[in-house]
Amino acid sequence: MNKVTLQDCVDFHGDFCGGVTIGWIMGNFAMEKLGVKKGDSLYLETEFQNCMNDALQMVTGCTVGKGNLKIRDIGKRTLILADCTTGRAVKVKAVPFGTKEEMLAADPSEICSFEFVDYDIPKVIKKKRNYISCAICGEEFAEDCAVVSNGKIICPDCTEH
Repeated sequence: MNKVTLQDCVDFHGDFCGGVTIGWIMGNFAMEKLGVKKGDSLYLETEFQNCMNDALQMVTGCTVGKGNLKIRDIGKRTLILADCTTGRAVKVKAVPFGTKEEMLAADPSEICSFEFVDYDIPKVIKKKRNYISCAICGEEFAEDCAVVSNGKIICPDCTEH
């Protein structure tokens, strides 16, 4: 699989910003340290909720929809990338480093530190969902999210009414 370019990340995100730039650098740095490539069986946990995650999705192929991306927003520019095949994991931290142009001109090791860590990779379970209609609003929703109220099966939104 071809390596994802910064421009690929910018196109996906919709803006050339510092977050996408550092996410692209961190993602590639983590992949290199772990010796993996996009398309391998990977699991990613990030400790931030911002533009960096868009670039990381592009670089690693891990996404919320596939269940192999966990966003644990504690405000740190840190990620853990795990190889589900080998069980190895690397933790990468980024330091503040000026403008996006300065980041691109620097060696990634000036921006990122890493350590191999023990990490319990969550089991990614794909559940097949059954969908039903809410007795109050009529909207279709996943049955496993159903609430029974006054003998009616309703969606979580309607529990507030």
